Amino acid sequence: MTAPTIAGVESRWEAEGRRIAEEFDGVTSAVVVSADPTAAAQVALGIARVQARRRRVAIADMVGELAPLQTLLPRDAAHGIVDSFVYGVSLSKIAYPIDPAQNLYIMPSGPGPLDHAALLPSERWAKLASGFKEVDALLMVIAPIDAAGLDDLVAVTDGVVTVGDRTLGAPAPVLADVQLVGEPEAARTSAPRIAASSGGSRSPVATLETRAFDDELRRRTLMFVAGVGTLVLVGAIAYWVSNRQAKPVVSPRMTPAVTPVGAAAASRGTLAVRVENPGDSARAAAYSVDLVQLQAYNSALVQLEQLDAPQTPVPATTISPIQVNNSAPFHVIAGAFINRASADSLLSHMRDDHQITPATGRVVRAPFALLIESKVARANAAALVSGYRREGLPVYALLQDEGAANLYAGAFETPAQAATLLETFNTSGKNPTIVYRTGRIF
Repeated sequence: MTAPTIAGVESRWEAEGRRIAEEFDGVTSAVVVSADPTAAAQVALGIARVQARRRRVAIADMVGELAPLQTLLPRDAAHGIVDSFVYGVSLSKIAYPIDPAQNLYIMPSGPGPLDHAALLPSERWAKLASGFKEVDALLMVIAPIDAAGLDDLVAVTDGVVTVGDRTLGAPAPVLADVQLVGEPEAARTSAPRIAASSGGSRSPVATLETRAFDDELRRRTLMFVAGVGTLVLVGAIAYWVSNRQAKPVVSPRMTPAVTPVGAAAASRGTLAVRVENPGDSARAAAYSVDLVQLQAYNSALVQLEQLDAPQTPVPATTISPIQVNNSAPFHVIAGAFINRASADSLLSHMRDDHQITPATGRVVRAPFALLIESKVARANAAALVSGYRREGLPVYALLQDEGAANLYAGAFETPAQAATLLETFNTSGKNPTIVYRTGRIF
């Protein structure tokens, strides 16, 4: 979903939220406060829209009917946080999805005035924050800066995000101090920036520039445990596509230091094609997006480099050498999802963000891949993938249920299609196996 264009400061607040969003990868709960609650809502939305591309995010309105959130809710959104905390309405009834992948949810305030002194110190926030932490989801609560009980709420979350006025005096730990600078205080309109702050009596978690997030293993589940019920956010595996306005410039890429894919294809008929884990077929991450087919392997590597750029990251990109009739043999593939709807969402968003043309790309069912390494520590996966990519090998990582990662290459509709890439890895000294790929993007 592309963010709505809103004139004035609000649009810049949301843009700033988007810009700093990746700095919240290790945060699972935060309180957003400001003297201008509308600005706080815009920053929260900016952060949430980007984070929802890879995990589930919920924004809770504890200010009361904030316009940037209210305009996104369905007309029949009758219940809110008050109904849940005071009257026992299930949390699953007050969380409204607002994005196609159903990863981004809004929990409105609900009817009537908010009794902050009673609601903010509620033990239910601690249980809800704990549930989000357990599944590596993100809860963002927008609250008034001067509300009674704010300290109690912040104490059970990772910290607070302050928006606008540096003199707010928000409780610690301060995760971020978001400012629009360059104009007088009353009429700031220039480009935004973020400045880390650590006010308050407790030590800050860390500045956003230097935060070292704990990368403990977390089990995969769809349930967020709460005190009055279970919030089940049912939807697609998160897509991970950053917004951009133009396609990146193609940069030169060195020739891979391994035997090019297909160079020894003449002998692949003698290669044993066997699936090592047939029992995992039912839980395979079977759906991907076939983005483009190219004649040269080096051209496909350049495409991977573009897709992996920090400003335009796309999940689980790889190359599948598949010769079908007279088509180009090197398929650039993205995504790894258990259900087709998630792959459809990735394809749609890549088209909307102009990363591919409206006529480009198609969803494919490709459950097979090469297993390169298994049970890799999550913290080490990115570095290992980068190492393989430098060798010209199209490796990507998927997080497994137990918290470790598996490294895969390619995505294929049949085991036989994997034979060419398998031979390439064998030639380069690696010994992968053909498997049903499992896990999720992260």
